[in-house]
Amino acid sequence: MTREIFEFKEFSMCQGRSGQRINTDSCAFGDIVDADSPRQVIDIGCGSGVLALMMAKKFPEAHVHAVEFNKDVAAIAAENFSNCPWSGRIFLHQSSAQEFARVTPERFDLIVCNPPFFTGSTRSSNPERAMARHDDALPPMSLASVIQNILAPQGYVWILAAAGDETKWIDALQGRLTLTENCELADNPRAIPHAVALCFTALGERRLEGVHLPGRHATFGGFQGIGQRQQLPGNPN
Repeated sequence: MTREIFEFKEFSMCQGRSGQRINTDSCAFGDIVDADSPRQVIDIGCGSGVLALMMAKKFPEAHVHAVEFNKDVAAIAAENFSNCPWSGRIFLHQSSAQEFARVTPERFDLIVCNPPFFTGSTRSSNPERAMARHDDALPPMSLASVIQNILAPQGYVWILAAAGDETKWIDALQGRLTLTENCELADNPRAIPHAVALCFTALGERRLEGVHLPGRHATFGGFQGIGQRQQLPGNPN
């Protein structure tokens, strides 16, 4: 598989020319993700490992697990993890998310997932890219079951969804977790949002008081993204 190097400020990584490539949205999502000092973190469907690497940098006390089903893509993630400054606390699992959830004894304080966006639309002729972009292998209800099985009682779940498509994730997790925060991503302050970062918890409470940050800027590795972050109502304090 042909690879190219992608440079961040504090680490570099290689990525394949097929499958889901590193993009501004995934970097912005990694910057937005927040949790209360997690010790066990997992990136479901890690691809070449960008979110797992960002979580290792962001949470210096955490053990970060990364699950990737595709063998070739997992090999690239393994190389990226072994070459990063946090290699001693990043662990790769070449497995389906469903199988990993069935066998792992771990419960995670933070789950991050940038899942495939598309359902039923025209598929790429490249099988790796098709798997990365279409949710056949991990539809919302399957991902919800995985999350329920491995999430710690006071854990956080962050999911990146296509704008206008976030309801399928909210519906899948309804009755299991509470949506507590969202952040819309757009190319500039006047553009229509194209993606939404969603935070769910089992706590059903407000994590941050009165947070509303229009035009929030996230800077990472030479990219700059603009989002609007809004705290959603929860249970009274």
